[in-house]
Amino acid sequence: MLSLTPKAFPILKERGLLASYPHLGPSSIERRAQVSPITLAHELEVMDVKSAFHSALAQSKQFTVSEFTTWPLLNQFEAERSTGEPVTVKPDGFIRIHEHEPSGGILEQTFFLEVDRSSESLDTLVFRACSYPPILQNGRFRGSERGDTP
Repeated sequence: MLSLTPKAFPILKERGLLASYPHLGPSSIERRAQVSPITLAHELEVMDVKSAFHSALAQSKQFTVSEFTTWPLLNQFEAERSTGEPVTVKPDGFIRIHEHEPSGGILEQTFFLEVDRSSESLDTLVFRACSYPPILQNGRFRGSERGDTP
């Protein structure tokens, strides 16, 4: 398992590689490096899914992975429970796939990824699953705010 040390972040920032990411202070970076074995196993499973998508679609001329982010802070959004209570939803990933049409056009499909290790209640999973379509369909997700959507 490889991870970045605090020394890496100033270099990445200097080279402009963190421009689209939220700012993290030194204490946040330090906390991020200290993950539990359960969190580590979950993050590795999310990376397995990401790797499987990239491997499968690398063989395709019709489909390409345009974006696949797995940092919950980048993918989070606000939703409301049926009681009106606001909730921050943090999907495990956000996937943008382009389908290249024979005519030269591109169809775009977007998805949220949720990898569950039997640690979430069924109610939580149902709530998250139900909150994803409205966010993607009405353009409130940050991808459309950045202007990435063709």
